[in-house]
Amino acid sequence: MKVYFGEQGYIDLLKDVLVNGVKTQDRTGVGCIKVFDRKLVWNVGEQFPFSTFRSAPLRMAFEEFWMFMRGETQTKYLESKKINFWKGNTSREFLDNRGLIDVPEGDMGKAYGYQWRSYNDILDQLALTYDTLKNDPYSRRIYTTFWNPVQSKDMALTPCWHSHQFIVIPEKDGSLTLNLKLFSRSLDLAFGESFARQQYALYLMCMAKLMNMNVGYMSCDLTDVHIYNNQIEFVKEMVDRDLGKAGTIIINKELNVLDDMIELKWEDIEVDGLDVNTIPFITERPPMAV
Repeated sequence: MKVYFGEQGYIDLLKDVLVNGVKTQDRTGVGCIKVFDRKLVWNVGEQFPFSTFRSAPLRMAFEEFWMFMRGETQTKYLESKKINFWKGNTSREFLDNRGLIDVPEGDMGKAYGYQWRSYNDILDQLALTYDTLKNDPYSRRIYTTFWNPVQSKDMALTPCWHSHQFIVIPEKDGSLTLNLKLFSRSLDLAFGESFARQQYALYLMCMAKLMNMNVGYMSCDLTDVHIYNNQIEFVKEMVDRDLGKAGTIIINKELNVLDDMIELKWEDIEVDGLDVNTIPFITERPPMAV
């Protein structure tokens, strides 16, 4: 398994797929080139993993992930904020083709946030994570899964980033460092990864602040790593761009209890010094495949 570090590592992984990717048909009908089993590692405590050589706004990543965190599934909320990640996959036609004729248009069904806050209709996994970190921080069971075969038929899409695990490491000075392990079964490397890594890094930062711990590493296990055929020309040009300048993040809100984190607003987050290289080649962002 090849291991890549930081944003330069992300670029190198894009190049890896361009060179070694095998042409494959897929669910979307678009087709892709793919490789098997890679890893991306980010030292979030040292540098927040912004996307600096193509636009992937943290605001958009935040709004989607915090909607999941609240257990919400109606994506019209995101569309009202001009975030259309889910528009194609929650259209009336798409839902009907999935057999979800009773699910309202714009709703993802029992996916992501539903499984996070109401797994099998009963378990709040976020509350369980919070309680375990607070009362048993060295536990090896601080694990969350969005993957639920029993309710997969009730989801517009099954989760790509399906599981995560927190690990606490004691330091020599007596402080504790919070680390996060992520598991992805299917990764749209050109489009989705840049948003997902920022979402989970911000979650790691917030949970560490809530627990009064240091921010550590985020390690991402990637199973099916692919670039869609309609993204290849964009990626070929994108990997030759220079990196921009990564900025810093300040969370301007006290986080004392779990609800403080859940109720966080975009206005509570301050980004300073970020300079994204947005020089366009083909388009600002690679297209999504639906």
